[in-house]
Amino acid sequence: MADSKFPWDELIESMTRDQRVVPVIGPELCALLSEGGSTFEEVAAKRLAEHAALTLEGPLSLARLAQELISQGRTKAQLCRELADIHREVLTVAANAGLPEPLRQLAEIRDFPLMLTTTPDALLAAAIRENRERDAGPLAAALNDTVDLPRNWAQGPKPTLFHLFGRISPVPSFALTEEDVLEFIHRMQSDAYRPEQLLDELRERHVMLIGVRFTNWLMRMFLRTLHCCRLSEDTGQMIVLAGDVVRRDPGLVGFVREVSQRIWIYEEGNSADFVRELHKRWSMAHDESWATTTEGEAPIEPEPMPSGAVYVSCARADRAAAERFAAVLDEAGLDAWFDRNDVQGGTRYDNRVQQNIQRCDLFVPLISRQTESQSDGFFRREWQWAIERMENLEGGSRFIFPALLEEGLAAAQLPPTFRKLTLGTAPAGQPSPELLRDCINAVRQHRSRRNI
Repeated sequence: MADSKFPWDELIESMTRDQRVVPVIGPELCALLSEGGSTFEEVAAKRLAEHAALTLEGPLSLARLAQELISQGRTKAQLCRELADIHREVLTVAANAGLPEPLRQLAEIRDFPLMLTTTPDALLAAAIRENRERDAGPLAAALNDTVDLPRNWAQGPKPTLFHLFGRISPVPSFALTEEDVLEFIHRMQSDAYRPEQLLDELRERHVMLIGVRFTNWLMRMFLRTLHCCRLSEDTGQMIVLAGDVVRRDPGLVGFVREVSQRIWIYEEGNSADFVRELHKRWSMAHDESWATTTEGEAPIEPEPMPSGAVYVSCARADRAAAERFAAVLDEAGLDAWFDRNDVQGGTRYDNRVQQNIQRCDLFVPLISRQTESQSDGFFRREWQWAIERMENLEGGSRFIFPALLEEGLAAAQLPPTFRKLTLGTAPAGQPSPELLRDCINAVRQHRSRRNI
């Protein structure tokens, strides 16, 4: 491993430019505020030990405790049922007391199309749901089945979350013991069970293992599996290791230093420190220039949008109507926002707009003869991003309120999703009383749900 400065610039550039970095999270990131900073696995081990009337000293390992209980006559099925109940209780408390901050920060980074976890709990999925207002739709490997990344996964909502060693359930299909973990890693390399699509994707991406608690030979085998070839072979893939267990294992550190110049160990802190720094640097990168400008010009970027605002989408020629519409909403106590820039586009610019659409409470596309005549306007990207968010909202929440700026408009060029919705009216940007009332009620419902 190179002894030079940690490659933050290369890592952030690969995230923001190409979205080709995959985080692999481990139990160190699952520290629960409601449990005094204990990880989920430590909490689960403690409760299982209490159920079995065992008194254990020192750090609790869920995998080793499970093996001990099995050796005493408990079945895996019994332990899985107990663990599923504990998991449900812990998730409920964590949702109210606050999910682990590192998981929340990772969920906020929108340049991860694919995320992997070595933990069987649903804490990362909950953090994604809280941040994106949709379920991550996780995929979970299983001991009794072959599970792979779908070939069309990149066409679906982001991120895709893959549980490498299964997910907690009342049946023993996930990694409960250390032997189970070894079996999962072995199966990932076997001809019969190898997840071809997943490993093919990883081969083309950089990988960050954050808070994974594998030591020495198990970590070596895991790294070899994710790299898909000899670790000494430079495929261009960068591997980052962050976490206390890794950096405190001199045998492992010595091995990776000798075998590869592309494996980096974060030595400035623990896994939570790494995520905090990663989140900070990613946020700074997104606050830089959002569109290409000529030398001497100020960088172009969308204006800041208040969280929970009403996002007003319009064609460039309809901005006067959008100004009027926004002013009426502002007078009614709603925060209205629309993009006033003449130059729109670029990867970072698009990312900021997508972030705003994810953070708004309501999306109002203004429909006019201009939008009907343009098939490639920037507003159509906004429409598609809004549709993707609406399709993943839980509980059938109303999110999109199309508004016609002109009477007698056929609106034949609307997306099929819009045509299924009730079309409001806002002649020349003046919302009808019915449309204004619907917008106010919808925003109030969003705000009340956030305050529960």
